This record gives sequence, C-alpha cells and structure tokens, in this order.
Amino acid sequence: NYNTDFNCNSGLVNTNISGAGISAYHCIGAFAKKIFDPRTNPSGVSIRTAFVGFGSVMNDLSQTYVRNSCQLSSRAYPNPLDKSWPKDKCSPDEQPYPVVRPTEKVTQPNFRGYDFNGGYGNGGFFLASQASEVTDSVIAFIDDLNAGIVDPLTTGPISVPVDPLNPRGFQPYGYLRALAPEPRSSTIIWRGNLKKYNALLTGDNAGAFAAKNSSTLVYNTDGAFNPDTKDLWNNTDRSDGGIIDAGGVYSQLPMPTTYSIELRKLFTDVSSATATAVTPQTAATDLLRIPEGPVPTATGANSDQALSAYVLQKFNSSTGQAILKDFPVGLKLKLLNYLGYNLNIDNAELPITLTAPNTKYVAMGGSIHSFPTQITYSGAYNANGKLTATRKQSLLYGTMEGGLHVVDAFTGVEQMVFVPSEILNDPTASRALVSGQSSVIPVAGVDGTWISDPAYKYNVANDGSSTVQARQMNIYGGLRMGGNSYYGLDILDPTSPKLLFRVNSSTPGYERMGQSWSKPVLANIRYKGDVIRVMIIGGGYDTCYEDPRFVLASSGDGSTCAKTTAAKGNSVYIVNANTGELIWSASNTNNSLGVSAVNADLKHSIVSRISTLDRNADGLIDHLYFADLGGQVFRADFDNESQYSVRTPNALGVRVVRLANLATKSDGSAITNGDNPRFYEPVVVTIHDQGANTFILVSLASGDRSTPLDVFPVDIRTGMSPATALTSRPVNNVYGIIDRDFIKGNLINGSPTLLTQNKTLLNLKKDPQTISTGPLVVSEFFPSTGTGKDGWYRSLSSTVTDTGSVIERANGSFRKPGGLKAFEEPFAVTGNLLIPVYDPEGTGIKPKSPCKTRVIGETDRQRYCLPYGVCLTSGAKDITQEKETGFQTQTANCPPGISECNDNIVGEGIRGLNFAPIADAPPGEEGTDCGSITLSGNQKGSGKWSCTSKLLPTRWYE
Repeated sequence: NYNTDFNCNSGLVNTNISGAGISAYHCIGAFAKKIFDPRTNPSGVSIRTAFVGFGSVMNDLSQTYVRNSCQLSSRAYPNPLDKSWPKDKCSPDEQPYPVVRPTEKVTQPNFRGYDFNGGYGNGGFFLASQASEVTDSVIAFIDDLNAGIVDPLTTGPISVPVDPLNPRGFQPYGYLRALAPEPRSSTIIWRGNLKKYNALLTGDNAGAFAAKNSSTLVYNTDGAFNPDTKDLWNNTDRSDGGIIDAGGVYSQLPMPTTYSIELRKLFTDVSSATATAVTPQTAATDLLRIPEGPVPTATGANSDQALSAYVLQKFNSSTGQAILKDFPVGLKLKLLNYLGYNLNIDNAELPITLTAPNTKYVAMGGSIHSFPTQITYSGAYNANGKLTATRKQSLLYGTMEGGLHVVDAFTGVEQMVFVPSEILNDPTASRALVSGQSSVIPVAGVDGTWISDPAYKYNVANDGSSTVQARQMNIYGGLRMGGNSYYGLDILDPTSPKLLFRVNSSTPGYERMGQSWSKPVLANIRYKGDVIRVMIIGGGYDTCYEDPRFVLASSGDGSTCAKTTAAKGNSVYIVNANTGELIWSASNTNNSLGVSAVNADLKHSIVSRISTLDRNADGLIDHLYFADLGGQVFRADFDNESQYSVRTPNALGVRVVRLANLATKSDGSAITNGDNPRFYEPVVVTIHDQGANTFILVSLASGDRSTPLDVFPVDIRTGMSPATALTSRPVNNVYGIIDRDFIKGNLINGSPTLLTQNKTLLNLKKDPQTISTGPLVVSEFFPSTGTGKDGWYRSLSSTVTDTGSVIERANGSFRKPGGLKAFEEPFAVTGNLLIPVYDPEGTGIKPKSPCKTRVIGETDRQRYCLPYGVCLTSGAKDITQEKETGFQTQTANCPPGISECNDNIVGEGIRGLNFAPIADAPPGEEGTDCGSITLSGNQKGSGKWSCTSKLLPTRWYE
C-alpha cells in the first residue's frame, strides 16, 4: 500500500486491446519500478518482474502491448559474474526500444554496483513457442536471481595485534579480512581486501570495532558489514563498508596509471630460467626483484610512459634484466599484469610498448586462512619508561592470487609482495596473477598464516628516553591449500628481502610433508651443545580427507586414497629457523636422514599449530602436544640436557606417546567406518593443581572442516560435498584429557611407568556436569584410592537444564547429529575454555532466501569450565554458571518466525574469536598498569580481564 506516494507516470503507454478495454501498463510499469527498488518497497528487498510471451506474435515490437511487455521486464543490469550486459530485446544496448541504462552507484544500497533507476522490472523478457521453453524461461529467471553473488563477508576473526614492545597490551585497532565469494562463477580466485578499523575502548560499545569516525560500528548485530563505514586506510569521501575494491590495502596499492608512476616491489625466489620454467633458489640469498630497481620516479609530462618503457625493457629477452629476461613469455605477460598492465596473456610475444591504464588494474584475492600478523620495526620510550605512540610497523598476510604482502600498518601502502617460484611454475596457479581469469580448478595462492621472529637493539638518550630498533626480522610460513612448502625469509629491509630457506616434501628428511597447513611455532632448543632458534610445524594435510569418511587402508602403495596406509602430513618437524636444517621429526616410519622418532600410531595428517611447553622455565621447550585428523592426541618429550654430551637428534627426542585414541566408542572399541573425530585446531594446554596432584589438561574439540556441510542441508545440494547429506554421524565433542605423567621427575631422563597412554572414551567421563556435587566431581578424577577417570567429554550440541541434567539437541529434529563443529582456534582464560562452534542449521541470524546463493550457517561462542568440564565455585557445583556452558539457545530475541534460536552469535559462516583492548577504568579513575581486555563482539565486548604487573626475578645456571 503506497497510499499517495504512488503514481502511474512510468513511461509505458496504455493500450486499447480489442474486447479487453484499456490496459494499465503505465501503472504496471510504475509498480514494477517501486518493488524493484528496496528503498521504495515496503518489504525492504528488491523484487523483480519477468515476462514470458507465448507465440510468434510476441516477437512483433511494433505492437504497443508487446513493446510495453518487453520494456516492463527486460533486464538493464550487467551479469555479476562475467560483467556482460544483458541481451533481452529491450535491454539498454538493444534497438529500437531500449530501456534506460542505470547509473553507477558504489555506495549502498545498490544493485550490482548501480542505482535502481535502470529499466522497470528487470526480471527478463522471454519468448516461448512450446511448453518446454516456458519451463526453461522460469529456470533462467531463477538462475539470474541466484547469480552467484554473496554479500562480502569476514573470514575468520579480526586480527588484534599484541605490541611486541609491550606484550602485556593489545593495540587499539583490528585488521579485517573481507572476501567476496562467487561460488557460481568460474573465476580462478575470489576477490578480497584487508581493512583496518578502530577498537572501541570505552562506552556502551567497548570491545566492538568502529569505522574511521570512531563511532559507526563495523558490524550489525548479526556480524554483517555496516555499509556506511570507512576503514582507517580509506582516504576518500566514499564509504567502503563491505565493498571489496574500496578502502583497505586495495585502495593503497602502488600501481601505475596515467596519473601515477607508482610500481609495486615484486619479489620471487628464482635463481635461473629457461623458455619453459623457472628454477627456485636453493641457498640463502637475495630474492629476485621484478623489475629491479631503482625505477624512474620523476614526475611531470609523460612520466607514466617513462616508467612503462623502463619496465618493458627489463623484460626484454635480449637486453633485459639478468634472469628475468630468460623467463617464459607467458609468465612474463602474467607478471606484467600483476604489476598493473592489462595485457593478453595468450599472446606469443611481449608488446612493443606498454601503456598504463587510466585506473588501477588489480588482481587481489581474498585471505581465507592467512591470518594477518603485525610486524614492529621500531618504537620509542619516554624517560619514565612508557612506550610512546611512535611506531614503525608493518602487516604481513597472504592472498589467493599468490602474493605474500607486507604493507605499512599506518598507511596501508604495500611495501613488498613475494610470489613463490612454485606458483610461477604452476600454469594454473600463475594465472591468478591476472585479473578476471577463469579456471575449472580454483587456486589458493599463499593461503597459510605466517609469523615473525624479531630481535631488537636499544639506544638510551641522555634525557632517559630510549629508542628500540629491529636488528632481525625473519618471517616464516606456508601456502596451506596453495602448496606443500614452508619458507623462511629475512625482511629486515622489506625493499631488499632475502631467502633463508625453503623446505617441502622433495627436501631430504621431509618426505612425509603434505599441504603446509600448520601455523609455525618458534622456540628455542638445545642442539649439539648450543641453544638454537627452531621452527616447529605439523606435517600438513592430505587431500584424501576431502572424503568425510576416509579410512586408511590396511595395505597398499599409496597411489590412491583407497590404497593409502598412512596419510601425507603424518609427521611433526623441528627445523633450524635460520637454515631449514631438519633437527628432529616424528612419524610412523623413519625418514631418509634417520633423524626421526617412530610411533606406529602416527598415521594421520597433523594440520594444526603445535602446542609447546617449557617445564622448567629455562627458555627451552621440553614437550610438544598435538592431535591429528584420525582422532588421536600425542605428547613428545625432549631432553635438552643430553645435548651437552650425546649431541644427536635421536638423543634429543625421548619419546612420542599417544595420550588418547578418541576414535573410539563409549565402550573403548575402535571406530572403523570413518566417523572418527577430526582435530583441525590446536590443543589447549593448561596446568592445574588438585591437592597434592599437579597435572596438565589437554583440551580440544572436533569438527570436520573439510566437509562442513556433511549433514545439512538435506535437499538442494548442487555443488556441495558430499553430493548426498550423510546420516548416522556421531556428534562432535569437546574433550579434556588429564596428563598425569607431565609432573614426574624422571619423565625426561628416567624410565617412568606412564599412566596417561592410549586412553579411550571408556577412560573418560561423559557429561561430567551431571555429577551432583563438587566433591564428587573431584573424586571422579582424583579418588582417594586408584587413578579415577582420565578426562571428560561433552557434546557440542548438548545443553544443561536448570536441574543439571543434559539434553542432546542433535536429536535429528532440532539439529542433525554431527552438524555442530568446532572451527577456528579455541583458547583458555581464567578457568574457561572458549570455542567458536559452527552450526550449519543456526537460527540466530535472519535466514537468507533459499532461492539465492547464500552463506549457510553461523558461528556461535561456547564456553566450558576447566579443568573438569564442570563449573565449580569455592569447590561447590555452580548450576547457574553451568547453564551458560555448551550449546546456548534463546527464545526472546529470535528472528521472525523462529521460536527458539542460537545465542552468543559471532557471525554468519565460519568465524573465530579474539580479544580486544578496553579501558582499564572509567575516565578519571586509576586503572591497572598492564591493560584490560574483553572478548570482542559485534556490538560490544563480553567479559573483562585485567592484570597488574609484577617483577618476578628468575635465575638459572647454564
């Protein structure tokens, strides 16, 4: 009901059809315009109008009623996937009766980047001469509605950096990875951007993130982008909200145009080249810059032409830059595109001249798994020892097109980009360096999370102030789904980076390495008498786990998944962080170098970050804890003291013990059908005291990240894996494993009897929250006689009632068994285990139209009490706290039509948790001296943790 706001001046002409009276096309056209524009449609969504004309008479546009029908429905907007303009009989480029072409509009709301002033109904004008063509027209209309465009979304948690010069405090901003999914497109990558926002420290929204104005929130209550925001790197008047190609790093890329002579600093690890391939560097050396510097910087008339001529000359096969001139022609064309020149990569030769584009020509993919890492090069302290705001910082992250980027944290300007040689040598992966390329096989590029290892030198001035300057800045990381290599780079000078090493499955000793998924961990260890810096990584991923019920074979040669007896990545590596030398490894068989601990149970991929522990505060790691995709949990023990005398890798490693086999049923029998729990995220290691007992609790949660939609949706699974929803899947659990052996004095250099070894579900307490009292909880695990249960487990899909009983919600009606899964890293804080849990059937967010491409499911936050999985207050069971653990739902604030919905919403899709800084105390009041943090939220933070600094002198002797 538009009341007086509606009029019929649409531009369509009324007709007088014999026997039918006067038509109302002028009103129909006006109505179609109204409902197409969500700003004038009371429903708030865009509704399109299509027309199917049956019979040859509908081909005659000279007939007014035919022309009206054609203009009423013809589409006026480009295809969102290939950007082509429509070809309906009355579309804007069609004659003689085109509808109006829409005007561009980048701000929200818009329709495919344009205002809502194009055409009328925009549903499509279809002609049919037989019944099947009517059906085809309906399908075409639905396909156009479902054009594969999903609103841009955030991948993973916002990265809130901890200042390495002040590790007690988080910095007051966050880095957000924005992604534009195009699931129905054949594009080789999905576009992305990295944006920077303020973390709000005070007020009602403290703990949330805000735009450049420090007031407009980045997210709505459901975790979707607010379109009216600008990030801190956006220097225009244009809001960038969820727009991928506005603001962020994208807007600051140094690319050549007719008005700019900027050129990105592109590096790779190539030592030589032929007409068909490039050869990777093998020794520590300077990376190859493409093209070499210094590049022309003079401004003025024809400066862009001078830059283009310089670049082209360096690629010349006769007179060009050493090594680069020998690159294959096709690869040269791809690299010129990546530098910002729009060229046809199928040409047989380089162009005679290069012309800079009028606007930036960019190929930039999203960062799905590459979590941004902040790097601090320098800082300053005042005379009172307080860290000032003076900083020189950069940001490190990888993207799908194949680049590892280092950008200025203050301006967002790219300082360098590294493209690994293995991507350049891959004909498909290297196509992603070119904007708009298509492929039946999508690529992942530099998909892994990288870390930095800085070292600093301090200079003190006469007034007591001081400066700190990096003397080392090494970075380490892998490609995750983009490859199976790990790299070490020296970027102390980002304009002149160096290769430290590269290792992969072709490197001696690393034969069991799979895709490089594991986030590296840096630590110190004693080796051959000296303390050295090492990188610790899991073996990685085997694509056989794309099958949700993959089972290892009892025999076979590994040529197929069905013949695989041990998955790739069934290993852990300790690597010299300066040279890439293999120090120690573990697997089910020995490696080619003989420096491996062998445990026959190490047969499954190990993809997560490895958790480390220093048992005696000497700065050297003594234990590694990790889990695998086969449902097993392990601990590795090390004897650093042995390296004073024996000095061999095999003496360094004492043992690798399987703490628990969770691929078992409640009676302890093995799961053999592939339904075993999978652990993609790192285990959480916490230490606890219970009377005279000191123990480690190893906490972890399961979920098959390779097939998150294995059990839901049940219908309409086009393009999903598996093609048919699975049934009879077990629920996913959170587990707490008690390591009783950690505290033993003879664990490292003696022959202890191991108490925690090969535990199964039979040895664990299911649903410990059902134990009636606090004392009974403790005695369940530490009885006065005997050893008690060796841990506990709870279903991720269960809730606790007012009486303390447990209800399993994955009963097949409210939720499908196995649907809820633990994705992204969990962490522990003050006796709480916090886990982001993905729910494909989640109802906390208003459901999207099932007729459109959409993100399925949501991530919610779950909490569990440590160490026993039961909330205890002063030794007594706390039922009020307990009701807030596990799967949380509500009935008061649900979307329309939903009576019970998810609570503690993080956002749609797969998201993660993170902390954000908040003010220590209200203005004017004294705060703590090492900051306060909260669990960040869409609208505000949750909880508050504060601390007070204490100086605790510690001495040890070498």
